[in-house]
Amino acid sequence: MNRNSKTYYLPSVLIISAAVLAWQLGLMRCLLITRYHHFSFLIISCALLGYGIGGAVLSSFQQWFAHHGEAFFRWGCLGLGVSIPICFYTAERLPLQVFFPPEDLLSSIFWWALYWVIQSCPFVLVGALTGWALGGKAGRVNVIYACSLIGASLGVMAGMLFLSYYAPNSLAVLLGIVVSASCIGLIPALPSRAAFAYGVCVFFSLVGLAICLLVDADKVFPLRIDQYKSLAHVQRLAAQNAARRLQVFDGLRGRVELYASPHFHTLLSLASPKRLPPMDILIKDGVQIGTIPVVKNLGEVKFLDETLFAIPYHLVRPRRVLILGEAGAIHLWNARLHHPDLILFVQPDENVARVLAGHPSRPLDDPTIHVIISDARTFLEKTHETFDVIQLAELEGFAPGTSGIGGLRENYLATVQGFRKCLERLTPGGVACTVRGIQDPPRDNIKILGTWFEALRADKSLDPASHLIMARDELACAILCWKSPVTPEVGAQIAQKCHDNCWELEWAPHVHGIGANRVHMLPGPTGSSVSWYHEAITKFQRGQDEQFYRNWIAHVRPATDDIPYFFDFFRIDSISHLKRQFGPLWAARSEMGFLVLLTCLAATVIAATLFLVTALFGALRSAAQPFGRGLLWVISFFGMIGTAFMFVEMLLIQAFTRLLGDPVIAAGVVLGELLLFSGLGSMLEPRLTRQRRARMFAAGALAGVMLFLAHAGLSVAQSVVSGLALPYAMALSIAVIGPIGFLMGIPFPWAMARVNKNTPAAAPLAWAVNCFASVISSPLAIVAAMSLGFRFLWTTGSLLYGLVGLLALAASWGSNSDAPEAIGPASHKSASNE
Repeated sequence: MNRNSKTYYLPSVLIISAAVLAWQLGLMRCLLITRYHHFSFLIISCALLGYGIGGAVLSSFQQWFAHHGEAFFRWGCLGLGVSIPICFYTAERLPLQVFFPPEDLLSSIFWWALYWVIQSCPFVLVGALTGWALGGKAGRVNVIYACSLIGASLGVMAGMLFLSYYAPNSLAVLLGIVVSASCIGLIPALPSRAAFAYGVCVFFSLVGLAICLLVDADKVFPLRIDQYKSLAHVQRLAAQNAARRLQVFDGLRGRVELYASPHFHTLLSLASPKRLPPMDILIKDGVQIGTIPVVKNLGEVKFLDETLFAIPYHLVRPRRVLILGEAGAIHLWNARLHHPDLILFVQPDENVARVLAGHPSRPLDDPTIHVIISDARTFLEKTHETFDVIQLAELEGFAPGTSGIGGLRENYLATVQGFRKCLERLTPGGVACTVRGIQDPPRDNIKILGTWFEALRADKSLDPASHLIMARDELACAILCWKSPVTPEVGAQIAQKCHDNCWELEWAPHVHGIGANRVHMLPGPTGSSVSWYHEAITKFQRGQDEQFYRNWIAHVRPATDDIPYFFDFFRIDSISHLKRQFGPLWAARSEMGFLVLLTCLAATVIAATLFLVTALFGALRSAAQPFGRGLLWVISFFGMIGTAFMFVEMLLIQAFTRLLGDPVIAAGVVLGELLLFSGLGSMLEPRLTRQRRARMFAAGALAGVMLFLAHAGLSVAQSVVSGLALPYAMALSIAVIGPIGFLMGIPFPWAMARVNKNTPAAAPLAWAVNCFASVISSPLAIVAAMSLGFRFLWTTGSLLYGLVGLLALAASWGSNSDAPEAIGPASHKSASNE
C-alpha cells in the first residue's frame, strides 16, 4: 500500500465508528422496549467484548492479515453494512425469556447466549477492522485513533438525533446504507477489475437495503415484546379487537403509546362504590406508566376522592399543589377536585405531556395547571416556591423492585437528599405523599420510610416519627410526611378516614390502636399481631435502623446521592433464604437486575480471559524475538487506560445527569464531547509528547489531578447550577469535559506508536487488552457504584490515570534516555549492542 492510498481508509474508519456507536444506542432502545433496562445495559458489554474479540482474532491470525489485510478491510466494511440489519433481524426471532424458569433453564440460557453471539457479530467486525487500521497499515496511529474517536462522537450525536423522532428498529437499515455507501470511497484504491467486482457488490447491497428502507420498519423488523410486559398483554387484546392504539411517539426518553380498551381499570387503591369511567393506559417502552380516566367533567372522577391518593387533600386545605413525575392523569384530576389556586405538573418526558394535552378528557385543560418539562429533582433544586401538597407520583406503581427491573437505574428524587429538598419546598403545614404497591416481603415502602426518617434527622431537633403517617389497603401503602409535627386534629382525621374506608392505619401520631392489622392482614414478626411495616417504623423510631437493615432479607437501606439506586433491593446473602423458601423458583423472587449484572461481569471476565489467552499465544507465535518484560508493560498499560476510560465515562455521565436533569441528554453530551476531545488529543499527541516518557507521565498525572478537581468542583456546584438552561449547561460541560477528554486521548496513540515501531506483533494484543479491560470495567464500575458509591469511583479514576503516567515512565527498562525507546525485542537488542 502506498502512502496516498492510505488516505482512502480514514473516512471508512470514521464512518464505521460512527455507525457502530449509533447502533449501540439503537439496540439499547430496542431492548428497553422489548425487554428491560438491565438487558439493554448489556449492549455496552456486548459491544466492547466484540471489539476485544476482533483484536484477539487479529492477534491469532497475524500472518493471514499481513497478506490479506487490505482486502479484509474492504470486504469487512461492506459486510458490516449488511450484517447490522441481518443480525438484528435474526436475533429478534429467537424465543427469549427473561425470568429463566427452572424447567426451561438450560434452554433459556442457550437462547440468550445465541442472542448475544448474533448481536456481537457487527462489533467483532468493527473491532477487527479498527484494530487492523491501528496496526499502522492504514496510516499513523494517532490519526486513525482520532478518526475512530471523532467518528464515535458523531455517531452518538447522530444516533440521539435520529432516536428523537424515529423508531429505533428503523435505524438498522439506515446505518447499513450509510456504511455500505462509505465503501464507495475505497474503490479508487483498487485495480480496475477488482474495483468493478467490488463496486457491483456495493451497488447490490445498497439496492437491497434501500428496498428494506421503503417498507415500514415494524413489518421488516418487528419487535418481539417480552410476554410479561404490559405492552405484550395489550397487543394480545388488540389482536382480539379488544384494544386499540390511539397514539405513539418516539423520543430520546422512550417510546410512548396510548391504548384504549373497555378492559382497562388499573388503580393502586379504590374503596369507592361509585361507578368507574373507562380508562386509557399510557405505556412507555413496553411498561404501563399511567392511567387516564376517560371523562367529560369533574363529576365523573369523584370516585378518586375515596382512594389513598386523596388522603393529603382531606388533611390539608391545599392552595398550591406540586405533582412530580406523574405519567397519567389520576393526580391531576384528584387535585382539580379540591380546587387549589395552583397545580404545578412536572414531567420529564415531553411526549407524555403531549399525550395528556391531546387526550379527549383534557386533564390539563384548567387555568390553574402549569406544565413544566423537567426532571423532578432538578425542579426541586432550582425552584424557590413552596407548596401545601407535594405528590411524589414518580415513585408510585406496583413496585418494580419485585423483579429488580429498575435496580440498575439511578433515581435522585428517591434519595435522602431528594426527600430533604421536598421538605424544604413544603409550607409549614405542608405534606408530601407517596402511594406505592405492597410487596411480599416488604421492600419499597420500608425503604421509603427509612429515607423519610433520614431526611428528617437532618434537623436533630425533630422526632421523625411525629411527622409521618402510613395507611394502606389491600393493594398499596400511602406514606405521608409533614414538614411540621402532625397535630392531634390531623391524627383524629386520618383515623376516621381509615375507619370509613376500611383501611389499615399503620402509623399516626396521637392515635391509639395503630398497627392493628385486622382488615387487610399482612405478615409480621412471629408472635405479634402487627405487620412488618409497623414493626419497621417502631424500630426506626427507637433508633434501631442499622439492626433492621442488617437483618432484613432485602436491601432497604436508604439511597443517597452518592449511591442513588433506590430500586436496588438485592442482597447476596438473601439467595440462600430464597432457595430454602421457594426451591427451584428462587430466581423468580430475587432481584434480577443485580443478578444479571453479576452474571454479565462473570461472563465477560471468563470470555475476556479465554480470548486474551488466545491473543497472547498469537502474539508470541508471531513475534520475531521473545518479548521479555515489555509484554507485561503492554498488558498493564493498555489494560489500565481501558479501565480508566470507562470509569471516567460513567462518572461524567452520572455527574451531568444531576446538572442537566436528563440522563439521556447527559449521556449524549458526555459521550459526544468526551470522544470528540479525546480524538483531538489523539490527533495532537505526537506534537505534545514527542514520544517522550516524561511528557506522557505529565499528561497522565494531569488527567488524574483534573478528575479530582472536577469531582470537587461539580460536587460543590450541583445545587447551584442544577437545571441550567441547555446552552449554559453545554458551555459548562465543555469547560469540564474538554480538557479531561483531551488528556484522555493521548495515552493510547502514544503507546500504540511505540508498539508498532518496536514490537508490531504485540499491536493486535494491545488493542484486545484495551477492549477487554473496557468490557470488564463497564459492569465492574456499576457494581462498585452500587456497593461503594460514586465518590469511590472518582477517587479510583483519578488514581488510575496517575498510574498510567507512572507506567509511561516504565516504558523502557534499564534505560536512562528520554528518547523514544523500544519496549520489546528492540530494547534487548540495543542493550546487547551497548
